[in-house]
Amino acid sequence: MAVSTEKTGGAANAKANVSSTADTAAAKPEARLSPPAASNTHRPGDRTFVGQPKPLDPTEIGLGSVVLAHEGPDEGWWEAEVIGINGRVFSLRWRDYPTQPTILRKAIELALLPPGEA
Repeated sequence: MAVSTEKTGGAANAKANVSSTADTAAAKPEARLSPPAASNTHRPGDRTFVGQPKPLDPTEIGLGSVVLAHEGPDEGWWEAEVIGINGRVFSLRWRDYPTQPTILRKAIELALLPPGEA
């Protein structure tokens, strides 16, 4: 809301400036509209974001993506499939050991598969 601070005209001038600003906003209803529909698309971190099967970038990791994870610092890296997302934590299932319990990892604890044919 714009308000004039000029000394001439006083309150009457300020009232005119406020109403002209309100008229401008009313004349442009698109200024009050929500962002485009593209902003409603799923993004990484959403529970329903379906990622690339073999992501090339961490932002492409989503449901169904195959990534590398490890059990601990002394263990090697193993392929795991993303089966759930809760904020910034991924639920993973070992690809070669699907009956093992689900593991939870943050994105910074995962690695991507090397590019090329699998």
